[in-house]
Amino acid sequence: MRNAVKTGEISRKRLDESVARILRVKYERGIVRNPFTSEKSLSYFGTPEHLKAAQKMADESITMVKNENQILPLNQTKKIFVTGPSVANSSRLAGLLKEKGFITENMSTAAAPTQAETATAVGKAQNADVIVAAAYNANTNTAQQAFLRALKKTGKPVVMVSMGNPYDIMGAPDVDANLLAYGNRSVSVQSAAKALTGEINPGGKLPVTIPGYAPFGHGLHY
Repeated sequence: MRNAVKTGEISRKRLDESVARILRVKYERGIVRNPFTSEKSLSYFGTPEHLKAAQKMADESITMVKNENQILPLNQTKKIFVTGPSVANSSRLAGLLKEKGFITENMSTAAAPTQAETATAVGKAQNADVIVAAAYNANTNTAQQAFLRALKKTGKPVVMVSMGNPYDIMGAPDVDANLLAYGNRSVSVQSAAKALTGEINPGGKLPVTIPGYAPFGHGLHY
């Protein structure tokens, strides 16, 4: 962001507009005058009503950036290998797919997968029909990028589920499909599993432009 402003890619006026919008909402909500939350109000967090609302928002946010050869939704007769960094909650994603009746195998890695982890994952992927790779900010993680390239070289279809920022495909442009969950918390992982299996139809729209790949507002559907 700093570089974009320095080079003129983003004008100071445009930056000020965004900052003013954020500050305006904070003032309207009283956050600036009173930034602290009372202990009493904390009892309202995590209620069934709130959790239901959070799940609904997560479901509706899922965005499908790419889906070559209609690899998604996943076919229940196929063997699915789920892998990726632990921080991307790949094991939870695998568990949810298994609960939905899919044949799954899982292997979680470090945030920056090692060469040994990559080799093991590639070996396990040989037994699968489809690879589901959970990613977490892979666009800035060269080890994750190498991991994804190695998985793609197996010749198996690779579905990347982005559990962090939406720019992962910039570091792994050759994946066959890309779903954006925008988060690695429980509600987002559950929504990702629903979208992968066709339980929900991805309806989200890109809130940003992914340079060279997809414009603001882009979003595919089944």
